[in-house]
Amino acid sequence: MPNKPAFVMLFVVLMGTGCAAPVTAPTGQPPAWLQSLTEAVGDRRLLQLGESGHGMAETYRLKTEIVRHLHQQHGFNVLAVEGGIAECWVAAQRLAEWTAEQSMRACFWGAWASEEAEALFEYLRSAAAAGRPIRLVGFDNSPTSRAFSNWIEATPGLPPTLGAAERDFLRIFAGNFDGAEALAEVQRRAAAGFQAALEAVTDPMLALIIEDRLATLEFDPADFDRAAFERLREQRMAVNLLRHIQREPEARIIVWAHNAHVAHAYSKFVGGVRRQGEFVHSALGDAGYTLGIYALGGRGYAWFINQDYDLRPPEAGSLEARLATLQGDPVFLDLRGAAATQHPWIRQPVKSFEWGLNEQLIVPAEMYDGLLLIREVTPITRPGD
Repeated sequence: MPNKPAFVMLFVVLMGTGCAAPVTAPTGQPPAWLQSLTEAVGDRRLLQLGESGHGMAETYRLKTEIVRHLHQQHGFNVLAVEGGIAECWVAAQRLAEWTAEQSMRACFWGAWASEEAEALFEYLRSAAAAGRPIRLVGFDNSPTSRAFSNWIEATPGLPPTLGAAERDFLRIFAGNFDGAEALAEVQRRAAAGFQAALEAVTDPMLALIIEDRLATLEFDPADFDRAAFERLREQRMAVNLLRHIQREPEARIIVWAHNAHVAHAYSKFVGGVRRQGEFVHSALGDAGYTLGIYALGGRGYAWFINQDYDLRPPEAGSLEARLATLQGDPVFLDLRGAAATQHPWIRQPVKSFEWGLNEQLIVPAEMYDGLLLIREVTPITRPGD
């Protein structure tokens, strides 16, 4: 067992970006692929948008277009993102006064930091200013920035133990410990501080955040590795997303995350721990619609190598190659409609490529409700580019 907990292996320092142009209201009919997606989603309450990798500019643009269309035309009014539950809550409160860049940096993981992702937050700001807000929430138990800690320091009247508990919580994620005993002491102190704060707070969302912090601290410091953290994280993300859904029974919710987090059966085909999407699908069934998004060719950016890279050429018979034979750019395929009979391969094992690099053998219809293929992608525009 290493001295540092697994948090440090997964914690990514958020980066900033330059300004992005506002997302303007659409005119006329939506493109055919978006109209088909809207019809496939129908009256479902939940739409989960995946992506095969975090560094493809066209993926962010299309996801933002989906968010905008479904918000403006079809009553979706909550955007739940793979960002810190506490940090996105602060970003949502500060949406009017912060720039889109500040909101993005507070709420999103650094892997997403780009002008293209910033445009999403520009749309959130402009929608709120126009009197038709879409509520931003995060569902990740991992802190994505220090926004919540800074908010605690600047907000009078909070329980006195909350600030110290949050500082200890962030220290745990930084992983600066000499062995399990030191980690256990900070863990114990943070849990005691959060518990005392929970008994004093009255805001229901703040209480939910503190409850999530307490649940995240329920690990054995003497036997904690990457797999244990991933298992805890996926479970907490599912719990948090389902609690957002339960808190607003009339809301229609769009989820913004990675394919791996939203897929119905990721661990069955790829292995590893059970993922957030598997828990959510078990709980909601057909009330949700999950869209896997893939790229056919081009270049992307990967935060784990901190550079641009070439996607692998599509292999004959792969998911990407089969989708590429269909018309359109992007290509949308509803796996719950006519595709079930017209495209029998969706119910058979086929190769797919996460990040456009890593081969995975999946049964598409068991993983997703729909697929979206982007024919050509380019790297996101990162800070300083």
